[in-house]
Amino acid sequence: MSSNYNSRPLLPEVLFDNGSARLIRRRQTIQELLALELF
Repeated sequence: MSSNYNSRPLLPEVLFDNGSARLIRRRQTIQELLALELF
C-alpha cells in the first residue's frame, strides 16, 4: 500500500515470482507528483 502523503513520490514495486523479478510499477517522477497538486 502506498500514498503521496507529505508529497513523497511513489516508490517502484517489484513482484518476485518463482525466482524472477518483474517491475510492476515504475518510480513516480517529481513532475508526475506535482501534476496532482492544486496551486
